[in-house]
Amino acid sequence: MKKRVITAIVYVAILVSFYALKLFVSDYCFDGLVWLFAVIGTYEMARACSLTKVQKLLTIGFAAVNVPLFVAMDLWKQQGYFVMIGSMVAMCIIVVTSMIFDYQNTSLEQVGKAVLTLIYPNLFLNFLVVINHMNHEGLLVMFPFAITPITDVFAFTFGSKLHKKFPKKLAPEISPNKTIVGGIGGIIGGVCASALLFFIWKFLFDSSLTYEKDLVAFLVMGFLIAVVTQMGDLVESAVKRKAGIKDMGNCLPGHGGVLDRIDSSLYACLVTFIVFVLISAI
Repeated sequence: MKKRVITAIVYVAILVSFYALKLFVSDYCFDGLVWLFAVIGTYEMARACSLTKVQKLLTIGFAAVNVPLFVAMDLWKQQGYFVMIGSMVAMCIIVVTSMIFDYQNTSLEQVGKAVLTLIYPNLFLNFLVVINHMNHEGLLVMFPFAITPITDVFAFTFGSKLHKKFPKKLAPEISPNKTIVGGIGGIIGGVCASALLFFIWKFLFDSSLTYEKDLVAFLVMGFLIAVVTQMGDLVESAVKRKAGIKDMGNCLPGHGGVLDRIDSSLYACLVTFIVFVLISAI
């Protein structure tokens, strides 16, 4: 437990440091953290999925150049989304085609796993780059990294305290310890966290935020992020169960790998982007 707490403190310190660099130096500093997430996370996925050497080279290589290319071409601008999707599709085609050159060592299952490794976590992290540059004040980046941990804490607290009275499991085959009441608690925590974030931001950074529109938007964002946070956690658990492993890696003592730490935030990044675009269009 002590090791886990220390690792969590170090992880939070790293996030805060890169967030401060974003605010006071450049948005590109936070892109560097996203790049680390992408490379290490893809390596963990490639290892968990037992990809061939060729597939590992392709997937990890793509992760290494994906974020720098995304940033260098200003792909968070409107026309960049087509390039982002196009590059992802092109790499999927290359991975499938690579089976020709490594036929003896490649199974169809491995090809499917390699395509999954390209998408998860890279596609989700691309949207983290987008929201990093869409909002220079840093509010959007705070949503996935501030709301998801509070969602997790509330889910764990509600589940551990109320599981005897409400034992119904959320996804028993994937994560036997997670209960529906814990999931409800996580949603409550996410909504509370978003409300707290609204008041902090309003009184410290932007007094123009309104209760009629902006608070509602914050609460909707908190609800959706809380839902997908738990979904992301279950997806990660499902991948690990299918791969027959306990953790995705061991670079974070007490927590596992990078993907074990950011799994909940991946879907939150996508939802933050979608909700922000929809609200901006209203």
